[in-house]
Amino acid sequence: MDGPVICWRSPQAAAGLPPRKLLPLLRTAVAAAPQRRDLKLQLARALFEADRAAEIVERMRLAVADEGADPELLYYVGRAAAATGDHKLAIDALRAAAAGGFGYAFTSLGETLITVNQIDDAIDVCQAGLRHSAGNFKCLAVLAGVLLRRRQPERLWQLCDELRAQGAWGGFFPAVLARAAESVGRTDVVAALLDPGRWFSATRPVLPEDFNANLAAEILAHKALGALNSTKATRGSGTWIDHLELYGGPLSQRLIGMIRTAVETYLVDRQMLTDEPMMKQARKYAELHSWAQDVRGDGHQSDHIHPRGWISGVYYVTVPAADGNPPGQAGAIEFGLLSLGEKNAAPRLARWRVMPEPGMLLLFPSYYAHWTHATGVNHSRISVAFDVIPADEAA
Repeated sequence: MDGPVICWRSPQAAAGLPPRKLLPLLRTAVAAAPQRRDLKLQLARALFEADRAAEIVERMRLAVADEGADPELLYYVGRAAAATGDHKLAIDALRAAAAGGFGYAFTSLGETLITVNQIDDAIDVCQAGLRHSAGNFKCLAVLAGVLLRRRQPERLWQLCDELRAQGAWGGFFPAVLARAAESVGRTDVVAALLDPGRWFSATRPVLPEDFNANLAAEILAHKALGALNSTKATRGSGTWIDHLELYGGPLSQRLIGMIRTAVETYLVDRQMLTDEPMMKQARKYAELHSWAQDVRGDGHQSDHIHPRGWISGVYYVTVPAADGNPPGQAGAIEFGLLSLGEKNAAPRLARWRVMPEPGMLLLFPSYYAHWTHATGVNHSRISVAFDVIPADEAA
């Protein structure tokens, strides 16, 4: 590749207002026209994005008994019911959504069945999800967790190796492949996927001395700053702004421009790796989805990947002095293998830790599993995270 060039797609104004800003209008519209299925779906989608699970269950649980209910709406009802602990409603709604062909429902149904210890049924559902969509690798991740807990790593590795031979890539697949390879001792595969010397980047972009302080003030004063979303990886105390590329102020936009330039440099530096599956995902067009977080005290992230992304990263705006044990861990970000729900499993292979500093920019493949440790102090750790998402030329 002669120096990768990304044509960055501009944020779409059609993304509109944050979901919580649309809710009053959508509630009124549904009340005025209760027969309008399209309005109910829009309301369910907005409530889900605004993290209003209890309201979804209260308003829309009867949709499960409606044979003509939209499968996507049933999916939101099922996810909301699972979040509020109504597992029977969740299973009924998600089964109906999956039967209606809504692909995401298979994964959520499998996860809910595992929660109620219906493991064999969960395996069947996840396998059905893979048959429904060969690229439904979140179903593969759920299935992988079950197989590892059942101590069937060879079965998982065979499945992943077959998918790899068929050209599978993207989403959860590389992360599951790395975990499967580790479980059967294929350290060569793990190294190729996770090698930090090859795929990880930590730089300090040149910015004005007062840039971070002013950016922190801009983020903390922003009207879109709201409570953390319970469906995301961040836990504990904090706030966030989603779609910073749409809602961010002038300093946020300047940072996003700098991030785009850094991503282009990251790709140019890896021109010799064009035959690697990671680099074969390159597209001429891409979008940058970004969000800002302010976490304090116990605020941290559980282990996760960014399945919609190709390249992901984080820029640290403010980093307080941490106060926690063991020393050198509080406030850190770690990278390694995705746990796949194995709470007692802590594979050490290809695992490393970075202590953030203000002005530090990290870039890595979106399939890299990562998690953070709380700082233990009541001062802001403000960061801007992002995904580079390949886009079709016709989009």
